[in-house]
Amino acid sequence: MQLTKQTDFALRLLMLLSEHPEQRIPASAAARELDVSWHHLRKIVARLVRLGYVQSSRGRHGGLLLARAPEAIIIGQVVRDLEPTLRPVNCLEPRCPLLRRCRLKSMLGEAMEGFLSHLDGFTLAQSLDNPVDSGSPPARAHSPG
Repeated sequence: MQLTKQTDFALRLLMLLSEHPEQRIPASAAARELDVSWHHLRKIVARLVRLGYVQSSRGRHGGLLLARAPEAIIIGQVVRDLEPTLRPVNCLEPRCPLLRRCRLKSMLGEAMEGFLSHLDGFTLAQSLDNPVDSGSPPARAHSPG
C-alpha cells in the first residue's frame, strides 16, 4: 500500500510537532523543516485541525501545536482518517467481468485490515527514535498563517 502524499506529510508534521508537544511551531518553519510548500502544508494543517489532531493559531505567538498528547494519537487511526479510500482495488469502475467469482477484493481487503491493525499498535510518541526533545523548536520565522 502506498499512502498519499498528503497523508505522508501529515504524519511527518505530526511527528515534528510531537518533538515539541508544548511549543507552538510556525507553519512556515514546519514547511521549511519538512521541505514542503507553505500552501500545500496549509491544506494539510486545515484537515488535521478539523480532525482534532492539531491546533493552529495566528499572530505573533501563533503556530501549530498538537491538540492531543503524542501517546494518545494512534498511527492507524490517523491513516484511516486521512486516506480518501482504503480499498486497494475498485471493482466497480470500470465494471469488472470477474466480479461475481472474484475473491481478490476480499483477500486484499483482509491484507489492508492487517496493515491498519498493525499500525494501530503504534502511537505518535513511538514514531521517533528519540524521546520528546525539550530543546528549541524549529526557528521562528514570520508566518503567513
